[in-house]
Amino acid sequence: MKDLNSHCINQKEIFHVHTWRCGHAGEEREEAYVKKAIQLGAKSITFTDHAPFPGDPFRSRMKMEQLADYKNTIWNLKEKYGEKIHVQIGLEIEYLPGYRTYYETLKEDKQIEFLMIGQHFYEIEPGSYSFSAKSDAKKADGIIQAEIEGVESGLFSCVAHPDRGYRYAKNIADVDHSLAKVLIDTAKEHHVLLEKNVSSMERNCFYPDEFWKFSHENYLVGVDAHSVEEMERRYRYAAFV
Repeated sequence: MKDLNSHCINQKEIFHVHTWRCGHAGEEREEAYVKKAIQLGAKSITFTDHAPFPGDPFRSRMKMEQLADYKNTIWNLKEKYGEKIHVQIGLEIEYLPGYRTYYETLKEDKQIEFLMIGQHFYEIEPGSYSFSAKSDAKKADGIIQAEIEGVESGLFSCVAHPDRGYRYAKNIADVDHSLAKVLIDTAKEHHVLLEKNVSSMERNCFYPDEFWKFSHENYLVGVDAHSVEEMERRYRYAAFV
């Protein structure tokens, strides 16, 4: 499992790039992203597509049968462009306690360099998830609590858009800010990086102040790109973050 660098954009590193397999990205192939990254003068590009789960129970991610192709494609690009740019491969995935054994399998996979928590929903109990949660404030807290548990598991190197839970709160005053502080402190304790997500910044999801005012220097910057155009635009923007 590879260690990640903090403040990666300042080091001309493009972090958090998706591929066509997730079903909500552009149709460009991975090589197009790599070529554009080289053109932009980046030193590295890190792919972190949405990981599948066994049996494909969830949408908006690659299928289980596509995982091998994802890995092989990125490793081929590593070899092809290795003299021009450093290509890295990871997976973005939700932390659901019932899948711990699966995460351990992914972490042991030599073709996967790191795992990143990307908490879009959370487990209420085994087999039951937060898709139908009626309380926005409760859902916000549940997202952050799941991120905390994922960090504590020791299976992940970073947390994508750790402030995502705030998106569900109609009133920012309803969010339990103490959980944000716990997440930030827990990440620091476990040497897990938190991502300042440029996509969230574009959406103005309470991003600059309400979550990050509790933070420290243990973060990286991710473009969360689902197209080559997004990657280029957000990479240029992220230089000012």
